[in-house]
Amino acid sequence: MPRAAQSRKTPGEDEMITAMTDRVPGLQLHVVIDESSPPIERTLSVPADILLSDLHQVIQTAFGWQDRHLYQFSVSDTFRGQRDFTAAESAAELEAEDASHTELVAVAGWTGAVLAYEYDFGDAWDHLVTLVGNDPVLPAHLECIAASRRGPVEDCGGIHGYYKLIEALKGQQQDSADAVDWLESVSGEAATAFDAAHVDVKAINQQLTELARFFWRPALSPEVIAAVVHPVQWLLQRVGAEGIELTKDGYLKPSVVQEAMQELGWTDRWYGKFNREAQTLPILDLRHQVQEWKLVRKYKGKLVLTPNGRRLVTNDAALWKYLSDRLAHPPAAAMELVHAVVVRWLVKGSLPSYDLRGKIMAEILTARGFAYDDGPITEREGRALVRDVIRTLEYLNVLAKSEDVLSGDKKVTDTGREFLIEIQRKQHGRPS
Repeated sequence: MPRAAQSRKTPGEDEMITAMTDRVPGLQLHVVIDESSPPIERTLSVPADILLSDLHQVIQTAFGWQDRHLYQFSVSDTFRGQRDFTAAESAAELEAEDASHTELVAVAGWTGAVLAYEYDFGDAWDHLVTLVGNDPVLPAHLECIAASRRGPVEDCGGIHGYYKLIEALKGQQQDSADAVDWLESVSGEAATAFDAAHVDVKAINQQLTELARFFWRPALSPEVIAAVVHPVQWLLQRVGAEGIELTKDGYLKPSVVQEAMQELGWTDRWYGKFNREAQTLPILDLRHQVQEWKLVRKYKGKLVLTPNGRRLVTNDAALWKYLSDRLAHPPAAAMELVHAVVVRWLVKGSLPSYDLRGKIMAEILTARGFAYDDGPITEREGRALVRDVIRTLEYLNVLAKSEDVLSGDKKVTDTGREFLIEIQRKQHGRPS
């Protein structure tokens, strides 16, 4: 009896079949800024079940927006008329639905469907989002397939203000010098490097890869977790069951300060002999912060563990969760916003210059209705708020060591990036 004929596969066919079966329903979107000519546009590929709140972040990334303002999606529904969607915290105020509870495919899952996406109700950046395809995509994958022209500059007065800015930056108008000063002071961009026609698709996709890791988080290794929480964990274990005797003024003793700087590898983060806590800012800040997080407290001349400290002293994973919760949701609403903005800057690698970050933070807080008792938040106060968040992250090994301990430039470590993404997920109500 003849044998059944065996199918013959070309090299790589198994991998192709596996790749196809591993794919999930996807949608391809053409997004163009209304009234832009030549068009400022992107073609994006996303999973079909992406939330509208996540699509907002994808569009922000693809066009280089800074997510400083409110947004809204609008879609015409045959049965329910026009439906509007925005962020959960502003949905009731804008009489819109919560975008974080709505999947894209549920409101516009057919080819040819059109959504309107408006960003910044003052400048009114209107984007037309058209579904142009429904090809399957890789799980947890975001991609910019094509792009034309760089995204506009934030806060420049809408599409017509942007075109006036472009002409002014060419140096052919009387107000060109003012335009150069405005661009460099408001956006932090160098006018000499400004090119309205250029777009870096590779850079966009690198940022979208980071964003996908935020949306669909892989399991973290114990090594990643330990690297971030190590400074706090070291202090908790050093305090231990017996506590640490303090000086009569309530500081850690010199021997403990020197031990901490050596054990944590921080001797190149500060100047001096590290023999007094009051003059060794890294250790002073770490101890104060751990006290604020209610993991240690002063009691009868000692530094001792709190109940939370005793519970977490040998559990890195639980400590990671506890610290990320605290940073995602600090007690004050204004600080929660500050944390969210700074974390987003660091994850995107878009931390403004030292001179600019205070101005931007003050504007964001003022726009959201925050103020001090004696008046609006100033640039100096905004800079101080940013500095406090950065200092906290430095002492969690989230930020890389800098050659200049007073430098305003900050780079995120690989393990630190995972912690920042964890904070972001919690800020957006995502599970750990």
